[in-house]
Amino acid sequence: MHLWRLGDTAGTVGADLIGARPLTYASPQLGQPGAVIGDPDTSVSFTGRASSHAGSALLRPAPVTDFSIS
Repeated sequence: MHLWRLGDTAGTVGADLIGARPLTYASPQLGQPGAVIGDPDTSVSFTGRASSHAGSALLRPAPVTDFSIS
């Protein structure tokens, strides 16, 4: 199991809060305002271009029956 909050404010690596598989960011906008007004947690924004993304070379596809994005 892994949890990436996408709230990093600096660098090119997104922390995995549960597992040991950090994300690598490419052309992100870090430290953006979060979804909840007044919440100090930040977010990561991507441009929508293929060159702006997050991924992990360590992830392996596996049969998944439960999946959540929040």
